[in-house]
Amino acid sequence: MTGMLATALSAVATALFLWWFSTGLLFWLARHARSAYGVLGLGGGILAVSLAGLAATAPVASVPAVYLSFLCGIGAWAFLEISFLTGLITGPVKIPCPPQVRGFERFTLALGTLLWHELAILAVGVVMWVIVWGAENQVGAWAFTLLMGMRISAKLNLFLGVPYPPSALLPTPLAHLRSYFRERPFTPLLPAVITTSTALATLVAWHAADPAVTAVQAVGLALIWTLLVLGILEHWFLILPVREGALWSWFTGLPAGDGAPQGRPHGAPDRVKASASATRETAPTYLPGLNGSKTTETKPSALTLPMTGTGNA
Repeated sequence: MTGMLATALSAVATALFLWWFSTGLLFWLARHARSAYGVLGLGGGILAVSLAGLAATAPVASVPAVYLSFLCGIGAWAFLEISFLTGLITGPVKIPCPPQVRGFERFTLALGTLLWHELAILAVGVVMWVIVWGAENQVGAWAFTLLMGMRISAKLNLFLGVPYPPSALLPTPLAHLRSYFRERPFTPLLPAVITTSTALATLVAWHAADPAVTAVQAVGLALIWTLLVLGILEHWFLILPVREGALWSWFTGLPAGDGAPQGRPHGAPDRVKASASATRETAPTYLPGLNGSKTTETKPSALTLPMTGTGNA
């Protein structure tokens, strides 16, 4: 039993390191890459290797194969994240949200900022499940699916409103996404997701503690459990005044407190919009879908890279 616990704890430590290091590396690449297309080419190579590795490990039920499958799932996700952070695969809408837009029209524009990226995630996920369907080792596909689910939840909560949106982690190509965040008390969706995910994590841990579980199963469950707990933690970051960016300050090159929440009470004015308005210039532009009329597009000027789920843009 002690040996099984040590095996599971090693898997947890591995997943934690991969999450921290890969996230920080993606931030660093998005900040320092001289050519976004070069980074995308590197990411495409990682995706191809990840899919090939997933296929090679799918029929193998061993501890090394489980680790490799998990790494392949993370690698496939990393390709999609870097393509998004560099602004190469995002969506057809690349403008800030006009202040007069509300309701479903705002949702449509927000979806348009991410559409191609979401479709790419779905496509890669489908390919991964086609590869591992019915196989012994599906850990990589489950890891990818969990990251996808937690990221969709985070995006929906940011759209609906949270007290502390991670605006400071947005790179320059995605600066317009700040205008689609709502900084306000959270909606019922956020506690519902946290509660449901916590219950699921408890079930996974309970199953992993079963004496009948093999070492291979224990490692797989521990890796998935760790990702699930990290996803829950990233959701808590949306409602707690913590300095999430401090986890990756070495990678981003920013001070540990940069972009940290200032303890704004619920219901106070939106500091993101207030600060952004001081550094934006306006210009008339035509926005399709807004009654065919000209409106005002706010354009970020002199923005630097203010470097999270999921995993959480």
